[in-house]
Amino acid sequence: MARKRVAVIGGGVSGLMAALWASRYGYDATVFEADLASPTATRLSAGIIDPTVDVSLAPFALEALSILSSLGLGVESRLLWVHRRGSCRRLEKLLSAAGLVEHSVAGEDTVGLGRYRVDLSPGEEMHILRTMLVDTGTLYSLVSSSPGVDIVEDRVEYVGCGSLRLRRGGYREFDAIIVAAGPWTGFIRGLETVASMLRIYRCEALIIRAGGGPLAVVDDVLDFYMSIHTSGDGILGDGCCAEIESPNEGYRYDGEVLEAVLGRSMRRLEGLGDAELVAPVSAPCAVGRDSFPVLGGLPSCSRIHLLVGLDGVGVTLAPSLARLVLESIATGSRDYIPTGMAAWRRISRGRGEVREPVGEC
Repeated sequence: MARKRVAVIGGGVSGLMAALWASRYGYDATVFEADLASPTATRLSAGIIDPTVDVSLAPFALEALSILSSLGLGVESRLLWVHRRGSCRRLEKLLSAAGLVEHSVAGEDTVGLGRYRVDLSPGEEMHILRTMLVDTGTLYSLVSSSPGVDIVEDRVEYVGCGSLRLRRGGYREFDAIIVAAGPWTGFIRGLETVASMLRIYRCEALIIRAGGGPLAVVDDVLDFYMSIHTSGDGILGDGCCAEIESPNEGYRYDGEVLEAVLGRSMRRLEGLGDAELVAPVSAPCAVGRDSFPVLGGLPSCSRIHLLVGLDGVGVTLAPSLARLVLESIATGSRDYIPTGMAAWRRISRGRGEVREPVGEC
């Protein structure tokens, strides 16, 4: 009996994880990526498995740690998480119960960790968490060598119910189509209705060479994140941003934003001033309009499945969310897709700044 065929649109972290799970479920998976060398959000990823996401998403981040560790992907790292004191009790308890919290500090203090010193102000607290940093290039190598997986450089120009039209490859039929095209999803013909489900925004960061890794920082007070890999190379990025109209606008980085995030991060981390600034980078990202991912089958076609809106944290969420999508495909059941992330939920079309789903974590 012939193996069923799955098409995956998008060669970022989400698409790669979908292809990996498809292979493990016994499908032949073809990943279509328009430009394998393009500066997508995945290639600019900080690589942090960040369990400090919204408390309702944190269990998926914890599962990602387990999945990526079992695959031999990633390097163990510490994550410095700074937030306002008392603002995240539910998430603190969850992470503590999972054994990820190594140490906690509250109030005005200075904490040393390797070559860096973290300055806390009154009303702030910091937790040192165990996590992992992932090299997305290693993930690409693993997926591309998996049984039944083929990664093809070709642009998807139209998506039908079980069929694709490719710029070079013509029409192709598939048993299932997984759309993991991030901010480009609603701009593909046949998927225009998905545009109303997503906010598109600009991810901006600085590539730095800092040393002292592996180390990650997520600062919910000064609104920045940072990762430094074992090599000493890292990413320093802004925590939030304004909505944009089209993915192409995501590549127009704002020097003032990056200058501001550099100033904020140096205020927090003594020792970061010695870092070498390599280059500014930006790329479009997407999140559901209610600030949650958008998963599962389209109401209009049971053969098209979404894996989009992961809010620039695909490395954190895609390993587990891609599994849910493949389980839904394999069983033909929607029951594996959480209602709050389902593609068939009602999503408000409000606009404005992209923020976390809730104020209390």
